[in-house]
Amino acid sequence: MYTGEKNERPQIPYMLLLTDRESSFILGAQLLSVNDDGGWPGMMAKIPDHLMETLLKHKVRPTRIHVSTPWLEKLLDPPGRATDVYVEYREDMSAQMAVLGELLNSPPFQQ
Repeated sequence: MYTGEKNERPQIPYMLLLTDRESSFILGAQLLSVNDDGGWPGMMAKIPDHLMETLLKHKVRPTRIHVSTPWLEKLLDPPGRATDVYVEYREDMSAQMAVLGELLNSPPFQQ
């Protein structure tokens, strides 16, 4: 899935996918783009807010959050420490990748 204006270089959006590890329930899915305000730094700055909004919406407070990339761990560690939530990078996110695959094969994402 590419985004962008006609005659501009296409961009692949990033998806912030928040799932419950045990049930595979999707708490939230947010498409993020470096084309939005502020480029890569601006996109990164929005991630903690999206995470907090999703957790507040579902009225959940995890004790641990697993992330799929080291840069997400680095980004979310400070707010995690401030709220006593342990943020950990995990290489094996196979359950979450399966959820992502199912989500991307659902009708809204089919072209």
